[in-house]
Amino acid sequence: MKVLELKNLSREESGLYYIRKFSAFAVLEVPLETIETPINFIIETGPTGKSQIDIEFKKSLSYPLLPVIKCVKEHIINMDREGKLP
Repeated sequence: MKVLELKNLSREESGLYYIRKFSAFAVLEVPLETIETPINFIIETGPTGKSQIDIEFKKSLSYPLLPVIKCVKEHIINMDREGKLP
């Protein structure tokens, strides 16, 4: 299981500086196929500086959800670290 990219990544404005809301299409490589699914995710930075990521899948997947969530969160964390999020 691998996240290939987040396409059409856009940021929704929030009135709170510590909450960032995004929407995108996640392109996932799973055994036997490549899936493209719409997602929404929120990155909330706590008072200690630690970020929490919540992901919402707009369509149901034909693949176990826990490994998908874990891989997508890791991909988002890496993109945020590298400054690739809008």
